[in-house]
Amino acid sequence: MPKRFVDTEIWNEDWFLSLPGEYMLLVKFIFEHCDHAGIWRPNYIKFKKLTGFNVELNGFLQKINEDEERFEILKNNNWFIKGFIQFQYFDKIKKFDLILSNSLHKAIYASLNKNGVSEGAVRGLRGVLETSKDKDKDKDIIFIVNYLNEKIKSNYKEDTKKTRDLIKARLNKFTVKDFKTVIDKKADEWQGTEWEKYLRPETLFGNKFEGYLNQKIIKKAKSIIDQMHDDLKRRRERDDRERVQ
Repeated sequence: MPKRFVDTEIWNEDWFLSLPGEYMLLVKFIFEHCDHAGIWRPNYIKFKKLTGFNVELNGFLQKINEDEERFEILKNNNWFIKGFIQFQYFDKIKKFDLILSNSLHKAIYASLNKNGVSEGAVRGLRGVLETSKDKDKDKDIIFIVNYLNEKIKSNYKEDTKKTRDLIKARLNKFTVKDFKTVIDKKADEWQGTEWEKYLRPETLFGNKFEGYLNQKIIKKAKSIIDQMHDDLKRRRERDDRERVQ
């Protein structure tokens, strides 16, 4: 059995302390007998033989997941510990990536796929990258989404799959500076108009991205109020010149 980190802080957790003794023991048993990805193939007979406890598994699951889903039953009847990977390999990191060029990450991902675990079920998992070079792309994605949010006062998330996929596809050919140019051009053109609703990732970073990048800078037509202000300013300047003469 492989060695692994043990969460000593679990003894300070209310959810754990509220469990009956046999449930506590089963939690520890599962943590220590799951595979490297947090997948446990239920072996209740072994647990009962080693401990002498007779635990009803449905009642156990209901109690464990009472305030937060910690264990998930998979379609193949194996169990998945949702926070296992984050704790074992990415402690103190809220969001992490699995990089498939890393042999350990590749083995973890293979186990997840084999057992039908979706990426969304893995607590803290932001994405699966082919190589460490994609890590740099990830930093660019965060910067681009934050830049868009600051520019148009929005709150788009950098970990939304559709947004990430759109930006990744363009980063194969374009630069971060190109993204800033597109955001600036379309924000200046569309803000305050009926087109403002299209200032969103799926529009800006979609198939028309290159067209937006190369378009001429379009100045927004002035509103009637702005035109009235300009007319009034011109009249005042004209009156001031006439008085001087």
